[in-house]
Amino acid sequence: MKVSTSVSSKIISVVVFILLLVLIAIISGLKDNAMVYPSLETIFNRLTYNLSHLTVINAFLYTFLRIIITIVLAFISALVIALLYYLKPLSLAIFRPLLIIMKAAPLAAISIYIFIIAGGNLGPYIITYLLITPILVEGLVGAIEQIPNEIVNELKLTSGPRVYQFFRIYFPMMFPNIIISLLQVVGLSFKVMIMAEYLCQCKTSIGIIIYQSFSVTDMANLIAIIIEVIAIVVIGEYIIKKIQNKLQVQN
Repeated sequence: MKVSTSVSSKIISVVVFILLLVLIAIISGLKDNAMVYPSLETIFNRLTYNLSHLTVINAFLYTFLRIIITIVLAFISALVIALLYYLKPLSLAIFRPLLIIMKAAPLAAISIYIFIIAGGNLGPYIITYLLITPILVEGLVGAIEQIPNEIVNELKLTSGPRVYQFFRIYFPMMFPNIIISLLQVVGLSFKVMIMAEYLCQCKTSIGIIIYQSFSVTDMANLIAIIIEVIAIVVIGEYIIKKIQNKLQVQN
């Protein structure tokens, strides 16, 4: 049943993708403005150009590296907060106001302020970090709260450092929630990082390529960049899901 559903889902996705391509072709044919409404051929040419042009490849690599660094830093921060919560549940009250601010504050206003005080080099890191850290904290804290009471009570009776118990027993049990949290932040990180790069005029980045394309009304390149970013995010999420499935089978 699962296999049948999976196949049907993939077929539907392919059909929807084809319909989107048809829609783009129809709009391009109806509108007499090739710069704003590029043809499929023009978009395809931009895609192949981007895949073979060193400047664009470097921009993608640098943006990808910034995202990886930011996710790692955000995950370490979330793990520290989760550990403190495990040791002293009341400690979460110290971080909660900051997490609420980070999660609820208008992203545009924060981005502008951070750009002013941190500049174009650090700005994208900080902006993305502030947005994804609360999501990871919620995921890890939620994972701790889902640990069965039987295990929690049993660990209270055992001797040994609680930090060791956290990493030896709790952490492996938290893996499904960790993977789900990572799936949530991967796509979001790309969106926020690219927006931050655009706003901060970060050199050698996808954001600056988008800015340059907008400046000369190169919509074909904008659409090509969107398609390439979507492809990267989908592949990244697919890899993470595969890792999750592998871990579930092993357990």
